[in-house]
Amino acid sequence: THTYSGTHPQRKELHQIISEIQKPFWQSETGPSGGSGFESNLLLAQKLFDDMRYMKPAAWLDWQWMEEGNDTWCQVRCNFAVQSYQVVKNFYVRMQVTRFMKQGYHIIESSDDSSLAAISPDRKEVVICLLNTGDKESPVRIDLSAFGSSAKKASLYRTSQQENCKRLKNIAVRKQQIDYTMPAQSITTLILTSKKPLM
Repeated sequence: THTYSGTHPQRKELHQIISEIQKPFWQSETGPSGGSGFESNLLLAQKLFDDMRYMKPAAWLDWQWMEEGNDTWCQVRCNFAVQSYQVVKNFYVRMQVTRFMKQGYHIIESSDDSSLAAISPDRKEVVICLLNTGDKESPVRIDLSAFGSSAKKASLYRTSQQENCKRLKNIAVRKQQIDYTMPAQSITTLILTSKKPLM
């Protein structure tokens, strides 16, 4: 299916239909539907979050890897005439999800549409992606009470106007919560690991 448009109820309805007919289901093409430059890259990440949370496809595919003279849809901007290629910001936005939510991880419920969470098959790692498409910083409190108390800190990676999936200082887990302020126009990934299953 393609997801250039569609509401959350429609995504849920499609997931229900696919569950009933038991067919393989991929999201094979989409677009940001607004914005330009880095703003559009983050809006496309929001589309990824929405599709995975509500539609639950087995695979989510970008429409194209390379694009000539643009950085809206692709991860690599190119000039075929002179064979030049440049990794663009969208590559790092996508990396915030795909580098850490690996094949075999399961999407788990989260209470905010600007978040996407997944757990590893052995349940010893939880990955949480947080998205701020706005032009102001946004504080968030993450409730980890469902995961027990074995994780004491989380690794932190962020892409913003100034950062490209940059590893930042670990953030502490206090009383089964993480308090974090998302910078304006940014996507952040938190990784919690434990020697014992978290769920």
